[in-house]
Amino acid sequence: MDVVADEIRKLAEQTLKSTDQIKNIIDEIQGEISLIKNNMSETQLDLMENITKSSRHLSEVASKLDSIIKKFSL
Repeated sequence: MDVVADEIRKLAEQTLKSTDQIKNIIDEIQGEISLIKNNMSETQLDLMENITKSSRHLSEVASKLDSIIKKFSL
């Protein structure tokens, strides 16, 4: 009977240890997901800012080209 109780105790300890390891892995994964989410948000903001700047620059180039074309059309 003592042998069975000892084995159950060992299994319970192993289960607790494994549960703690799984919890740590899950916490680590959640932390990484949070970092990835933040990085994606920053990247999206940077992308939108760059698109806006590019659009503005293209409009300026188009305007200057239109001015040049008008000068040579006269």
